[in-house]
Amino acid sequence: MKTAYGTFLLVLILGIVTLTLAYREAQTSLAGTDTGVVKELTDAQRALLESQQAMSKWLLALTYATFVGLLSLSKRKAVRSRFISVLPLAASGLLLVALYAAFLFQDAIVFALSKGPISLIYGPLLQWPLLAQFWCLVGALAVLGLWLYGPHSRALLVLAIVIAAGARPVAQAPNGKGQAVKRCLLQWRMSRQIMDIDAGEFERGAVSLFDDLMKQTSYTPSVTSCDYYFTMLDGIRAGHVLDTLTRLAQLQSPASLPEFVELADKSLERPGLSQDGMIGRLIDMTALWRAPSGLLVVKSAKPYEIVIDGSFAGISTMMARLPAGSYKIEAIDETNKKLPDATATVISGKTTNITMAPK
Repeated sequence: MKTAYGTFLLVLILGIVTLTLAYREAQTSLAGTDTGVVKELTDAQRALLESQQAMSKWLLALTYATFVGLLSLSKRKAVRSRFISVLPLAASGLLLVALYAAFLFQDAIVFALSKGPISLIYGPLLQWPLLAQFWCLVGALAVLGLWLYGPHSRALLVLAIVIAAGARPVAQAPNGKGQAVKRCLLQWRMSRQIMDIDAGEFERGAVSLFDDLMKQTSYTPSVTSCDYYFTMLDGIRAGHVLDTLTRLAQLQSPASLPEFVELADKSLERPGLSQDGMIGRLIDMTALWRAPSGLLVVKSAKPYEIVIDGSFAGISTMMARLPAGSYKIEAIDETNKKLPDATATVISGKTTNITMAPK
């Protein structure tokens, strides 16, 4: 009996702690990217939330019905002695964890809508609680099946393992490298208010560029955080600004951001790559992610040109990966007016947030 109750507590505590830690990580995975610009949901975002909420409610109803059925079954004298055992109590623990996951899913929606950025609805903040609901329910049903149909438990166990192995790639697909890049591209465009470009062309070019850059540098960024992609995309945006100014000075037509990304990708694919220009900067920026360094996020109420230690770094809001140290931050608007300078101290392994504003 002690083993049975110990199993119940272990499943319950381990499940709740794991989900809580994963949820907290998802909440902070995009720290510093919220500009508070998106005020209303688009039709696509509304449809996505409604679909996810319907799935969560359906899973919640099944979980609740299973739990109530299990409790009523435990009241029967014929099975009460069998109920106080490892398998049914382990299933009970999984069902309670599924109920907790349903609560986290609803809390995630409130968090994304009230604190943002709204692009969080596309990431793990909502995906993980929903997946936890599903797999905890499936796990509880599988364990109950093993308990109720003991003579066939070995066959059921083999079947459960086969189903879990087959479903594993599907469950992992949303967090795969390709999907992570696309998710981060969308979140970056929304947080930087870059919505007036050909999204499909930009996505194709950027996905190809990052794929080639990872091959060139042998660096694989995390699939649960967009920080790497945000720093690179902000660097690409800065390069595009400089390229546009150069073309205009030469009386040439400027390239759009998607075209600039495509040109950068073609340069990266050429043999005998020069380390100069945009590609060289991207490779150097990637190298910083292997070295002791930290993140610097520069925010402002409207877009400003950001100059860090005398060099143009990008357009606010922006994120940069920098070696540890102290940096002078300047912000200049389109009329060449400057905001008061700021000093930022970057700490290795940490994120430093600076807000540029008038006095």
